[in-house]
Amino acid sequence: MTTSRITEEAFRQVLRDGMPSGAALPFEVTTLERGHVVLRLPTGTGDLRPGDTVAGPVLFALADLAVYAAVMTSLGPMPLAVTTDATIHFLRRPRAGFLVARARLLKEGRRLVVGDVTIENEGEEGGPVAHAVMTYSVPPDRGTAP
Repeated sequence: MTTSRITEEAFRQVLRDGMPSGAALPFEVTTLERGHVVLRLPTGTGDLRPGDTVAGPVLFALADLAVYAAVMTSLGPMPLAVTTDATIHFLRRPRAGFLVARARLLKEGRRLVVGDVTIENEGEEGGPVAHAVMTYSVPPDRGTAP
C-alpha cells in the first residue's frame, strides 16, 4: 500500500468547503491509497431514469468524484484542481443498489493529471457499467485556496 497524501476527513473537508454537491453525496471511501481510490455509492429510486436505469449524471458525478480524490491522494489537498477533459462510456445498464467506482491515476504531470475510473454494480457479474478517463488541471501554485 502506498501512503495517500490526503486523509478521508481532509478530502471530505475540501468537498464541504468548496464543492457542497459532492459532499452531499452519501459515498463511502473504501480505499484511499496514493494514485488509487475506491468509492461506494448507494443508489435508489431517486437516482433512476425511465427504464429503471441509474441516470448518467449520477454515474458521471461518481466518476468525477473518484478521480478528484485520486488526484489528491497524489498531490495532497488541491481544492483548485479542476476537470479539464472527461470522456465517459456507458457500457451496460446500471441498476439501483451500490455502485463501486475504482479510480487510478495514469499520468501525474506538473500541470495535468490523467486518471481513469470503472464503475460497477456491487456484487453483479458482467463487468463495468461505465468507464471514464478524466484530465485534471493543477494550478501553478499547486492549488491551495487563498
